[in-house]
Amino acid sequence: MFWGTETGRVDAKGRLKLSASLHRSLRERCEAAGRAPESEGAADVFVTSFDGEEIKVFPSQEWARILAQMASGETATDGEANNRLLMRANSFGKPENVDNQGRLLLPAALRKKTDFTGPVMIQWRNHHLVVWREETFERQVANNAPTSGDLAYGASTLGL
Repeated sequence: MFWGTETGRVDAKGRLKLSASLHRSLRERCEAAGRAPESEGAADVFVTSFDGEEIKVFPSQEWARILAQMASGETATDGEANNRLLMRANSFGKPENVDNQGRLLLPAALRKKTDFTGPVMIQWRNHHLVVWREETFERQVANNAPTSGDLAYGASTLGL
């Protein structure tokens, strides 16, 4: 399992290069779900963005789970919200494969809409990776300090 934040880079061709440890964690997550990658060392993922500020990389089985949840009786009643989310996700996103060298080609629509080149910061969030431009990440960290309520919750409920 991957914890913390890692640096990465998006090259001029729009390929996100993952570190060996991050690539291994992503590949293991994909394999654990029983999805055989197309080639040795590859990982099957869905790449998208909802806001152009961050890229989300979901193992394909996690994205399939989210789609199934949207279609379930419990959340299908909010069809308008589901449609808006899917419209955005599918406008910028598409299935991709992380190659055996840990490179992931960002979808063309996403590359056209955003300028994700150069250094990036990457975090694992529960069931997907989040990628930010370095300056966006630094701004997010500065603007999202935990409140005293957050710290109290962390201490009492989570044991932090």
